[in-house]
This record gives sequence, C-alpha cells and structure tokens, in this order.
Amino acid sequence: MTRKQPFRQEPALARRWARSDATTSFGDARHADITVQPDQDLDVTALLDAVPDALLGVDRAGVIRLVNHQTELLFGYDRDDLVGLPIEALVPESVRAVHKVHRERYVAAPFTRTMGTDLELRGRRRDDTQFPVDIALSHTDSDDGPLVIAAVRDLTDQVVERLAELERFQRLTVERELKMIELKTEIGYLKKEIEDLTKLGPAERDNFDGLG
Repeated sequence: MTRKQPFRQEPALARRWARSDATTSFGDARHADITVQPDQDLDVTALLDAVPDALLGVDRAGVIRLVNHQTELLFGYDRDDLVGLPIEALVPESVRAVHKVHRERYVAAPFTRTMGTDLELRGRRRDDTQFPVDIALSHTDSDDGPLVIAAVRDLTDQVVERLAELERFQRLTVERELKMIELKTEIGYLKKEIEDLTKLGPAERDNFDGLG
C-alpha cells in the first residue's frame, strides 16, 4: 500500500506511551522493568528497544504509529517502513478482513488482554512468510486519540518444541502398540501349547516338544 506522505515515529508520542501504564499491563513480568517516573529523563527509543517482545502502537484508523527494534527484526521491515503502515499488513491476507473487524471492536471498547489466551494467531513477515504469535493488547491515549498497544511474541520455537514432543509421544505409542502385538502373539502361542498339552496323556506330555 502506497502512503501519500512519509510517517516518522514521534518522540513525544513514544515518551507519552513509555510513561503511561500501557507498557506494563500485559500480564508478563518481562515488561515490568520499563516502568518510569513522570519526571525521569530517558532515552525512549532505547527503552522500548530493550523490551524483548515486539511492541507496536496503532491508532484508531489501524495505522502503525510506534514500533521498537524487535518489531523490525520480527517482521523484516525497517522502522521507517513500519510507521505509517496499516497493521493489517502484518497479518496473513486470508484473515485481514476479520482482523479489521476485531480491531475496530477493540477500539470501540478497549480492554487489557494478556498473553497466553490460547488463540491461534499468525503474523506475516515482509517476505510473506507466516509464523505463530501470541499477542497482548492494551491501550493508552495520545494527543491524536486512543492508541492500541500490542506486544507480539514469536512462538515458532515453542511450536517446534511441541511438535517434537508430539512426535516422541507418537513414536512411543507406536512402539508400545508393536510390543502389545508381540505379547498377544506370544500369549496366543502359549495358550495353544497349553491346549495341546491338555489333550495328551501323561506319557505323551513327557515327550511333548512344543508346537514346533
């Protein structure tokens, strides 16, 4: 999508965001250290870039107004390319219409949503590859209106680990089932041998050499 004019990340908006409680309301202890006092001097860009998750500030129209460095790394965009981009550019094309509806509902009645909600969410990188994400949402006010704050975490490693765990479980299940088949075969063999023994007389039993 071509923008009519370039957007720049606004230091004043970033400072207002950093000094609000929006950045510590995600229910994740990893964000707690970025709380600052209103009169504290700070390098806002460095502060937001120190957060381990991708952080985005999105305005009422769904336009990205703020990002940190982790957002650049995660989605494959430069900061100047991200700021001014519609947030739907970062979600798969197949769910953009639905995402827009959900975003507008959130703006109309914002609330804090922590991570770990078991929603199946996916992000879209600049190269069009997709990856699983967890997203926490909060909100704050700016001079231009409400700003939705999103913390995005890449779940690729967790998904890969979970897949490996399921594959190990599947392998153990198959091995157990094969062992059960072997045991059932052996039990059947022994039952047959016992049945044959019961049909024999004492002398024949002494000379019985099995089914083989």
